[in-house]
Amino acid sequence: MQIRNIIIYASLTAAFTQVSCKKFLDQQPKTALTQDQAFARLDNIKPLISGLYTNWRNVRKDRGGFMFELGSDEAQQGAYQVMTDPDQAALDRYDGYMVPRNNALTGQWQNRWPIVVAAAQAVFALQNNKEDEATRTELLGEASFIRAGVNFELTQYWGKIPISDPARFDQLGTRRQPLDQVYAYIINDLETAAKYLPETQSDKSHVTKYAALALLGKVYMSAPAEANVRNFQKAADTLNLVIQSGKYSLLTNYADLWDPGHANSAESIYEYQFNNTYPDNNQTQWQMGSRALANLAGVGANCYFGGYDLMVPTMYC
Repeated sequence: MQIRNIIIYASLTAAFTQVSCKKFLDQQPKTALTQDQAFARLDNIKPLISGLYTNWRNVRKDRGGFMFELGSDEAQQGAYQVMTDPDQAALDRYDGYMVPRNNALTGQWQNRWPIVVAAAQAVFALQNNKEDEATRTELLGEASFIRAGVNFELTQYWGKIPISDPARFDQLGTRRQPLDQVYAYIINDLETAAKYLPETQSDKSHVTKYAALALLGKVYMSAPAEANVRNFQKAADTLNLVIQSGKYSLLTNYADLWDPGHANSAESIYEYQFNNTYPDNNQTQWQMGSRALANLAGVGANCYFGGYDLMVPTMYC
C-alpha cells in the first residue's frame, strides 16, 4: 500500500509537469513607476527624495513625536492612557509588556525603516547615475543625509541594526550588524552629505552642508564606546566649522526657539517644516492637554488645555 501511494503521487506529479505553463506573465503597472523606473532618472529621484523628507518629518507627528519621551524623569502618561493601552503603558511602568513585540515601539521602527531602505536605494542609484553632475551630487548628499539621520535615530534606540545597502545586500542581508559598522555607515553618509550639499537652501524643508556637519558632530559625541568612533576632538573640530561659517547665531530670548513667530530663525540649523493646515500640521498639541477638560460638554477642541494627556509633566519636571 505504501509503494502504491508513492507511484500514484509520482504519476500525478508527472501530469502536473506536462500541463504547467512555460511562459510567465510580465505585466508592467499602468498607473505607477516600477522600482527600476523610479530610480533610473534624476527627474524621478528628485520627487522621491522630497517624499522621504516628508516621511521623516511625519515620524514626529502626533503621539509618535513624544513616544520616546515617555518613561523619562520629565514626562509621563495620563491615567486614561496607562489604563487603556498596556503596550504604551509599559514605557512608564517597565512591566511585562516591555518586550520586543511591544506595538508602541515596533510602530516607531516601522515608521522609520522604510525611509532608510528607500534612501539607500536612492544612494545606490545616484552613485551609478551618469546624468547632470551638479544635480546628481546634490541629490546624493540629500539621500545620504536622510539615511544617516534616520539610521542614527534607530541605532540610538535599538543599538545594533541592519545596514541597508543594495550594493552589499548579498553580504549584509537584513541581519543586525555590529555597532562599529553601523556608525561607519552613518559617518560616511554625513561626510558625503557635507561634501555635496549646498551651504544654503531656498527650500527650508531641505538640508544644508551645515546640517550634515552639525549632525556629524553630534554623532562623534553620542556614539557608544562599543562603536569605537566617539571622539570629542573631532566633534569640536566639526562643530566649529558650523560656528565659523557665520550663518548662525543665538537668539537673545531663549523662549523664542519655541515661538512659531521665530520659525527658521538665525539659531536654527534645520527644522521640520509644519503648518497649521491638515495634513501638514504636527498634531502634537492635543497629546499634551488634559483629557478631563477635553471631555467637558461644550468645550472640546476649542479648549487650549484640552487633549489626550499622552504626555504630561512629572513632579521632577
